[in-house]
Amino acid sequence: MKKVACLTSLVIMTILGYAQVDSVYFNEWGSLTTKDSANYFTIWSELDSGNIRTAYFLPNNKVKFVETYQDGVKTGKCSYYHKNGKLHYEATFHNNQPTGIVLFYYPNGALESERVYEKAQEPYLLIESKLNYGIINYYDSTGKWLTQNGFGVAYEYEIGKESTSKAQGKIVDGLKDSIWISHYQDGNLYYTELWDKGTLINGKSIWLDGKEYSYQVIEKMAEPTDGMRAFYQYVGQTMRYPRDAIRSDIQGKVFVEFVVHRDGSISRVKVLRGIGGGCDEEAVRVVGSARKWKPGLQRGRPVRTKFNLPVSFKISE
Repeated sequence: MKKVACLTSLVIMTILGYAQVDSVYFNEWGSLTTKDSANYFTIWSELDSGNIRTAYFLPNNKVKFVETYQDGVKTGKCSYYHKNGKLHYEATFHNNQPTGIVLFYYPNGALESERVYEKAQEPYLLIESKLNYGIINYYDSTGKWLTQNGFGVAYEYEIGKESTSKAQGKIVDGLKDSIWISHYQDGNLYYTELWDKGTLINGKSIWLDGKEYSYQVIEKMAEPTDGMRAFYQYVGQTMRYPRDAIRSDIQGKVFVEFVVHRDGSISRVKVLRGIGGGCDEEAVRVVGSARKWKPGLQRGRPVRTKFNLPVSFKISE
């Protein structure tokens, strides 16, 4: 007698796509878009040991990054490039995060910084109030030493959908310390944060809409209201293996993308890679009918979060 099973493993990713050979187009902030308005596109290549995801800038088709994955987790050597083709940084990843000493470069090829990253213990561990890296040395684009052997000052840039910002603060023993202040491109204040040797004490952000938020964590991913384990159980209990798929012996993974909005609701559920036989529609149905999540937070403000959920359909004897 055949047994059927629907298995899930949640992959928290800002990338959209997995193990597909077709080109997928993204805007500057990593959202799916059309080819005509895309900033870059990605292509997946399958290997026996995992997958390689390569991105190319548009319109010059220079490489943006080359990433390696195993079971949906960024693992191994990954390389990232500026739009002019020069190397930004190259690192060995473990559990989706860089490890060891990593060198960063400016677009002109000059060395920006030398950083050391802790080894992540979990694939999607988000260190919400503590840095997972230290700055050993930091230079400006002309080569001037700003942080030397873990002591000095450094800058931090953020390129967002609404605006680009620049923060400046003190580095002590390689870690953020004291007051860090960031401004938008127009000079208006974005945030002020108090750090104690790599640990955020508190912060206050002012967004472009004028709303202010206080926070003790930089970033927090959206999550199911009752926890991830309960969400896994919900998907497994609600999913029904389509009869057409059973009769045709269709098995494999359906990769579903969805968005968790600022109010926690789930929408824009779509199949990135399907297997047919009704499995694609069933995966979309179950994910789309899930109850609201706790929204993601960025510097205290609720934000939309994108997820990629591989759902495995398997028939066993």
